[in-house]
Amino acid sequence: MAAVSLGTLLVTAQAALKPVHPETGVAVIYAPWIGFEDAFRRSVGAGARFVRAGGVPFIVVVVPEVSGFEQRARAGGAWMLADPVALAGCFNALGMEWRS
Repeated sequence: MAAVSLGTLLVTAQAALKPVHPETGVAVIYAPWIGFEDAFRRSVGAGARFVRAGGVPFIVVVVPEVSGFEQRARAGGAWMLADPVALAGCFNALGMEWRS
């Protein structure tokens, strides 16, 4: 039951936070045990330009520079790609700070 609930939450979050305009920036979310340096390397290596760190070490905000970036990022371990503005709203709603 817990696994189904978590899965439903992740699917819903992915749909709600989907990047509308990826050319202006995408928050790439990795597993919580991935450090910033690794998340940075994976995102840039998948074909993106670094913009800023996210609210936690395993999130980086980038601008994709190659077609197929989402597939390449996921192949590199990304759990989710999100709209950084919408994600910042989620952080603010939870009382967490979103680093720019």
